[in-house]
Amino acid sequence: MKKILLVLIITFATSSYAEPVSLWCTDGNSNRANSVKWDAPAKINSSKAKIPKLKSQLNEMKAAGWWEMAELVEIQLSMYQDSYTGYTNAQTTCVDSEWFSAHEFIFDTDGLKNSSMSAAEYTSVDYCGGLIKDTIEVKLSSTPSVIYFEWRKKYLPDDIRLMRFSVDRKTLKAGLDNQVSISKFTCTIRDIDTSDNLI
Repeated sequence: MKKILLVLIITFATSSYAEPVSLWCTDGNSNRANSVKWDAPAKINSSKAKIPKLKSQLNEMKAAGWWEMAELVEIQLSMYQDSYTGYTNAQTTCVDSEWFSAHEFIFDTDGLKNSSMSAAEYTSVDYCGGLIKDTIEVKLSSTPSVIYFEWRKKYLPDDIRLMRFSVDRKTLKAGLDNQVSISKFTCTIRDIDTSDNLI
């Protein structure tokens, strides 16, 4: 009985210690953030003009059964819609902002030492918070010195690339495509409030 109780105590202590954390990484590009006020009007007008035309092309191609071409137009349409939303919101969000792009990764710290817990949540944030993309699941792996997050991104129907974001565990400097030395991003660790979770 004492052995069972001891195992339960150890299991509870271990499971309660493991908490999800947020790795919030920003590019520190205040110059780009400040330039939005000059770029926004032209970008907004350009996107606003392109969106209706692309929607029309998309409908025509779907009606004709040209699915590959329709997928290409759909990707272009999404890019212009993101540009329109991002630059419209950035006129407010980028005021006095110290960064333009950010990456957030939420993961359980046990995933750094347990290969069976290698899932993480990733959210891309651009335009100083003016455009927040849908959260996706990415793969987490690590070495004693670097944390890696990997996922696939579609640029074109036949161009799907493996993306890797690497974080130096000592400095929390980070970069895309394993270019930690470039240190384009600087990360901070933030606690995640899970008190509202039912399970």
